[in-house]
Amino acid sequence: MRAASALSVRRVTFIPKPTSLHSPEYKVFLRLLIETREGAGLTQRALAKRLEKPQSYVSKSETGERRVDVVEVIAFCRAIGISWAEFAVKVEEVIYSLVPE
Repeated sequence: MRAASALSVRRVTFIPKPTSLHSPEYKVFLRLLIETREGAGLTQRALAKRLEKPQSYVSKSETGERRVDVVEVIAFCRAIGISWAEFAVKVEEVIYSLVPE
């Protein structure tokens, strides 16, 4: 017979929050991406040219029609002229301000 362990193992069911293009957090991210581009005085067409992508790429990214990954965000930030870290701090601040205490 096996001896009982001194440590008990508690099973916890982790149910991840569904990721969605329509989550409030992602909408904040997209809004800030647009505001940052516009604040830099860039049109979608001008940003697309800097990214060497079609204007529709920027449009679909900003409207949420296509999901933007972190590598693409870094490219967007460089093309806009803002550091990825600075943009990430802005996004984090706004998202955390939405969370009730």
